[in-house]
Amino acid sequence: MSRATLGLVSLGRQLVILKCRCSRAFALYHCHVTAHCIAAVPAYAKRRCQLSAASSARTKSHCPQGDRLRATAAAEENDPGHWKYSPEWWGTQAGGWGHDSGTTVFAQGSHCGNGEVTVTAHIASPLSDLDSAEQQQWRVLRFNDTRQSVSRVAVQPNSHILHATADCLAFEYLKTMASAGAAVIGLTGKLDACLSGLPSLATTSTATLRFQPNPLEQRVDKGRGVTPGLGASDTRHHTSCRALCIGLGGGSLPNFLSHHFPGLVVDAVELDPTVVTAATQCMGLPYSRSNLRLHTADAADYVLNLASQVHKGLADPLDIVFIDAFDGNDDVPNCFCDPDSEVLEALATALHPVHGSLIMNLHGGGIPTSTALLALFSGWLPFSSKQESSGYHHSTDKGQAVLQIASTLRDKLSAGPHHQQRVNGGAFTLSVARQTNIAVVITRAAKPDSTSSSVESFAKSAEQAGTAAGYLFEASTRAQRGLSRI
Repeated sequence: MSRATLGLVSLGRQLVILKCRCSRAFALYHCHVTAHCIAAVPAYAKRRCQLSAASSARTKSHCPQGDRLRATAAAEENDPGHWKYSPEWWGTQAGGWGHDSGTTVFAQGSHCGNGEVTVTAHIASPLSDLDSAEQQQWRVLRFNDTRQSVSRVAVQPNSHILHATADCLAFEYLKTMASAGAAVIGLTGKLDACLSGLPSLATTSTATLRFQPNPLEQRVDKGRGVTPGLGASDTRHHTSCRALCIGLGGGSLPNFLSHHFPGLVVDAVELDPTVVTAATQCMGLPYSRSNLRLHTADAADYVLNLASQVHKGLADPLDIVFIDAFDGNDDVPNCFCDPDSEVLEALATALHPVHGSLIMNLHGGGIPTSTALLALFSGWLPFSSKQESSGYHHSTDKGQAVLQIASTLRDKLSAGPHHQQRVNGGAFTLSVARQTNIAVVITRAAKPDSTSSSVESFAKSAEQAGTAAGYLFEASTRAQRGLSRI
């Protein structure tokens, strides 16, 4: 064989080896993105510890990052919404990598721009603390082929009765929102009240706690915009702790909040009656919890009416507002991001003037693949480090949109009603593990900034409140991940 031929053979072998290495590198990155190999994260951290020990005598016997990752993994092992279950519910729709497409249990067209609203059922791994006689299922709500919400439900044998596992938040962005919510609840000084139990009947109108036993009846009370079966709200209602969820989906977040904070009255507002039907009939959203109320109404009208009641002293202000709402184009409704919107002015009035807070879910667009790969192989471990990226880039359209919306919310809400002078206040974003969402946090209760003490203070509040409320996932890490001051 000639030298030229041998050279070509050698070059070919090198190209094959290089291709295999590149494929392996891409597969490793893809596993981190899709969480197929989430169990390998502690092993990866351990390997990083070994490499660090070899290069520095100071880390020969200890790696804080690896210890923290292993401790977090162990602490969240009992989380019913753990990401390790995601292949069970992800589905194969639109090229998804889930186990199967599930069984369709609900399908109905929306008249509010949401397209075809469907719910699919998927077999779920059983949880040891639940009745073995009940079948565990995942229920996935979709608008067309886009996942909107996931819940874990227990279905009674030979029955259509199902109950959602209130502890379960399958989407990481919801865990981030719940973690930030725990932090601001802790900062308000109302944590004990939120954990104390059901609202006092002495300060709650009888209409607020009146329930009808039929959850399938979805007629809308035109006078008050409340869905019967989930509590009819009286405008004269007063309570010490109030939260508003704008955008229902499958109801995972309001279900979670009302379960973990029994003294917090949670009002959820949803425009689309079809979504309400899907949530209550097929996603296991409870209808008999006295501190959870569902309003089938336009959120803009609801906020304007509530602000008027608060201004007149007929209703208590809101302690915290969660916004997870998108229109048919997957954009935040204009009324919640337009600087000239009267709805934002109304929210400024409806929020508590001293500690009122707002948490909004946005689509951040994520970081470019090349940047993510470079970060991965230079030692930055995605989804875990405190020194996380903000999750968006100023140079991208999505990044510009995030900044514009966040800045608008800061300017309109952090100063309090009528832009009165404030003592405290903060506006910042949080990045979300495994998803490209961004959580925008506007709070009048604290002023987190880029300094480590402020970030740790916010994270400590999340940890204390989350632990006290019984969260089965770590709130502290999520409440400081990629924290970026606006």
